[in-house]
Amino acid sequence: MVLAYASRDRLARATVAPVPWALPVLTLLGVGALLSSGSQGLQVLFIPPLVLAAVTAAFGFQVARVLLVPVAFLYFAAPVWSLLLTPPMVALTSKATAVIAPLVGLPATVAGTRITFPNGISFYVSDACSGANFLIQGLAIATLLGELERAPLARRVLLWASMVPVALIANWLRVLLILLMGYGTNLRSGLATRDHVAFGFGIFLVVLAVYVWAATRKALPLVSAAPSGAQEAWRPQRPYFLALGVMVSVAVAFQFVGPVAVNMPGGSVLHLPGTGW
Repeated sequence: MVLAYASRDRLARATVAPVPWALPVLTLLGVGALLSSGSQGLQVLFIPPLVLAAVTAAFGFQVARVLLVPVAFLYFAAPVWSLLLTPPMVALTSKATAVIAPLVGLPATVAGTRITFPNGISFYVSDACSGANFLIQGLAIATLLGELERAPLARRVLLWASMVPVALIANWLRVLLILLMGYGTNLRSGLATRDHVAFGFGIFLVVLAVYVWAATRKALPLVSAAPSGAQEAWRPQRPYFLALGVMVSVAVAFQFVGPVAVNMPGGSVLHLPGTGW
């Protein structure tokens, strides 16, 4: 909402040219979103294209282009990225720890995801220590900065590319500090045990603050004024009601369709569509 509001001047200048053939696409996306209602992670993937298809049908490609990043930003909330990134990043964090720990004087032995010390203390690189959440949140911040700056594509790619090593190194720093405190205090430090997740996010917040300061030496146009002069008041037109009607009709129609049994991998059965849309 904030990004869309910040783009209101571009929305005011955009040419409204509804695209009727987007309505069938909107219908299919609506059906897909409702069929995936049993899986929140899957349903989130349908929301951005569903919204963009509705905007395209009602207002046209120029308006949809202005709202592309604000709407697609919802993808950072999709849990699928954590599921995909966590396993490889757990392995990467373990390997990085094996290389860096001896360089900073930690007598750690790394075998797989297990980290052991001569005094018998052991740590495991769990999913929470993979840094996947750090990377996803960091890329969201980089995307936000690029949109608020209205930066060209090269600048946006640079923000993304620079955020990847920042997020990875911040996570490795978090892991090394936890190992250092745990080994040095014989696990008596709460920051190395029960509070290690909160401690990691504290480190990442500091790193993000430094990153944002370094990346944005000049003021960002957090909000942009609408064009000066009198503006004609917008009134809903027929394509707007058609797009709205398609979304509502698909949802209502699902309430009159009996549950459909769909075979799922592993022998389980998913009953669709159900209620509670």
